Amino acid sequence: DDAVRLMAAYRFGRAKLVGFYQGEDNTSKADANVLGFGAAYRASPKGTVKGQYYIRDEDGSSDEKQLFAIGYDYKLGKKTDVYAQYAATENTFLGGNGHDERSHVEGASADDASGLSVGIRHRF
Repeated sequence: DDAVRLMAAYRFGRAKLVGFYQGEDNTSKADANVLGFGAAYRASPKGTVKGQYYIRDEDGSSDEKQLFAIGYDYKLGKKTDVYAQYAATENTFLGGNGHDERSHVEGASADDASGLSVGIRHRF
């Protein structure tokens, strides 16, 4: 299996845009392409709003996965921040039993899955 990954980012003022592409040449499963976009906006000196969108498409199949995430980071100090993020996936492939056997979201079927994460991050 081989993969090529390209990433780019551009910062202007309080905003940052990012792009992501990954092409996968697989021997044991279908080839796939992943495309992603993201943005961050520093809403205040301590707070940043972030968003991301990814789509994965496998060649020769109706299998398509999408991920959307939006979050907020708040700086408590120079090395510590708290965060909250909501993410949702959409799996459009239905296997014979109605479940996406290849989903990377544990416990998720072909139905949409979503989650909320909150936490504190400290950089050493």
